[in-house]
Amino acid sequence: MTPSSSGVAAQPNRLGSNELIRYNLRIICASNKDLRAEIHKGNFREDLFFRLFSVEIRLPALRERKGDIVPLSMSFLEDISNLFNKKIAGFSPEVLNVFENYSWPGNIRQLRREIERLVALTPQGELISPDKCSPELLTPPNQTLPESVRLDDSLGHQVQLLETRLIAKALQETAGNRLKAATLLGITRQGLYKKMKRYQIAH
Repeated sequence: MTPSSSGVAAQPNRLGSNELIRYNLRIICASNKDLRAEIHKGNFREDLFFRLFSVEIRLPALRERKGDIVPLSMSFLEDISNLFNKKIAGFSPEVLNVFENYSWPGNIRQLRREIERLVALTPQGELISPDKCSPELLTPPNQTLPESVRLDDSLGHQVQLLETRLIAKALQETAGNRLKAATLLGITRQGLYKKMKRYQIAH
């Protein structure tokens, strides 16, 4: 996003009056496109660009400044918790790791919206856990679908099949230790219990 700032001084008249009123203002504009490139394509007026252009500040996309993700997340969590009047213990390390590895195509607005969702879904006083994150955050980019996935099957059923297989594999690798299995899956032990009960997984 590239905001630009332009100062303007003017002396308008009030309607029906000859008295000049002085005022100063600054116009701040923002765009997610390269306006110079848009001018060359004929998509943006060159005269308007130079009327607006004074100081240009380039703001890199959130994916280009990974170091800002955690501080922004902490700030948004505090703000949203106060807004909802809801005390949340914080983010689990796994959630912050998910945040830092996600590309955030919607930039800061998407990050804030995700945290609003997580605060709403997390019980009072608990840590935010990965199992409450939006599915797109947990799916690696360009991941191909397994051959067993059928597009004519419901999404809910496919999710159930995948989670059941992953839970069974984690329990097998940890010799039935539910705490270790939950750690492998990146969820809380309570979250694992709930999924095992929902899918009727006995171990």
